[in-house]
Order: sequence, then structure tokens, then C-alpha cells
Amino acid sequence: ALHVAVNISASHLGDPELEQAVLSALRPDGLAAGELLLEVTESAMMDNFDQARAVLERLKAHGVQCAIDDFGTGYSSLSYLGRLPASTVKIDRSFVEHITTDGDAMTITAAVIRMANRLRLTTIAEGVETPEQLAILRQLGCTAAQGFLFSPAVPVATLAATIEGLGGSHSGFRLAG
Repeated sequence: ALHVAVNISASHLGDPELEQAVLSALRPDGLAAGELLLEVTESAMMDNFDQARAVLERLKAHGVQCAIDDFGTGYSSLSYLGRLPASTVKIDRSFVEHITTDGDAMTITAAVIRMANRLRLTTIAEGVETPEQLAILRQLGCTAAQGFLFSPAVPVATLAATIEGLGGSHSGFRLAG
């Protein structure tokens, strides 16, 4: 299944109109709630954790998915991870970029994937550019990946044809937003 991923900033989370704006996009003739993935960085959530959590919990009740974007690059406490209404953790490209050459990047990535899997969260690796990176991520149990290995940025007009040409997946590894 394809998802529409939308980046949400700290100012969006503080906007009292956000919830209604998101719900209005989920009309019966439009996007299904389960197809919408709101991507929020750790730092945006930490700016006002209680407010962010409340808004995201209400949207989750409608079926909207939430991803913690750029995981591991912010200053949040791991204790918040289990309290957030997230379904997905996105592993920052700064770790993926060096996974084949830097043992520390590999160790951090492996730890994030194991932790997310234990919390029953999907993992998406950002910035996958080589088959070697993909092979390591598969071996570590990462759920999905995105990056130039799959496709460069494409204009909206050609997106549907690009996805159809890929068959929605790459060698059994799910593509992500």
C-alpha cells in the first residue's frame, strides 16, 4: 500500500487548526486515514511534548499514522519513544550513509532497528543509495527504505508511472515515502 507522507513542523503541531485540516483531507472521496503518514521530527515533538502527543493521539484515533523523522539526531529522551503515538521510526540518513564503512553507524542503526521492532514500530531507513546499504539494512531487520537506490526525485506527473514500473517494491523490500 502506498502512503502519502507529510512533514509536520513544530509550528504546525502548535496550530489549533491542524487537526481539522488533516481530517478535512480525509474525505470519503479522498485519502484514507491509514494512507496518511505524518512525519514529525524528534525536536518538533519535544518543543511541546504534551501538546504534540495530544494532537497526534487524536489523529491516530482517526487512523492517521505518525512517523518519528530523523530519529537519533535530536536531543529527546528514549523514555518518550514508548509514549508517542507513532507507528514508524525513520532512521536518519546520516547513519545509513556510513553504515558500510563506520562500525559506530552500523551499531547505532542496528540498535534503533532492534528497539523499534521490540516496540512494534515500523522502521524506514532514509537515504539508501547502494545495494550494500540495502543488504545490511535487510540483514538488520529494517522494515522499509527510501532513497536514490530506488528512484531519484521525480515530478508528480511521472510519479504514478514510476511506482507502477517498480511494482511498488524493490526485490521484496518495501519502498517508503
